[in-house]
Amino acid sequence: MSKMSLKRRALRDPALAAELKKHEEAEQEASKTQQDNPMALLYNLHHVERVHMCATSRKGRAQQLMSRRSASSWDAAKKAKMVRRLMRANQEVQQSETAIAQLTHRLEQVG
Repeated sequence: MSKMSLKRRALRDPALAAELKKHEEAEQEASKTQQDNPMALLYNLHHVERVHMCATSRKGRAQQLMSRRSASSWDAAKKAKMVRRLMRANQEVQQSETAIAQLTHRLEQVG
């Protein structure tokens, strides 16, 4: 039975609502213990480092393309597209840097 149908039925049945609440609390507790697991933190750190590397590469490539002499002859739509790509890559780099800092800090606390 899906979670959505359980929630709909829980609106009508108070016993089912209590059971659903216990189940959700157990899921939250399991996710907390998973977050404190050093191996899971290391896995997440490696994943975020890979995302950071790819975003940095995309950012560099977008900067190279935009700095070409031929970029001045691009139409407005292509320039806007390249600016959006560069801004998205910058945002991903910043987000991954903060995530790396948070994960390393959490690993130092746990380990």
